[in-house]
Amino acid sequence: ASKLAEFGTFQKELNTATSNRWLSALVLRDIHTKKTWQQKLLEQHIESRELWQPLNSLPQFKKSYYFGNGVENTMYQRGLCLPSGSNLEALELDAITACIER
Repeated sequence: ASKLAEFGTFQKELNTATSNRWLSALVLRDIHTKKTWQQKLLEQHIESRELWQPLNSLPQFKKSYYFGNGVENTMYQRGLCLPSGSNLEALELDAITACIER
C-alpha cells in the first residue's frame, strides 16, 4: 500500500490492529484515472475490479430506506480493487506495483 499511496487513498490502518489484506482497494482521484488503470493492468494480464455497487442503487432496494450521504457513489465510481490474497507472491506484487507506477 505504501508504494501506491501517491496515486490515491487506502483505508487507514489502526495502530492497535494489523490488516489481513484480503482485499486491497484504492480510491483514485477520478473515474478517468480508474478506467486508465484498469486498462493498463488488463494489458499486462493483471485483473482488477470495481468496488461493489452500492446496494441502495440496485433495483431490489429502490423502495428501501436510505441513510447515506452519497459517499458510496464516489467510492464506487473511483474505487478499484487490486489483486490481493494470501497466495500473492512478492514477485507478483512487484509486477502489479510496477505496472501502476508506469
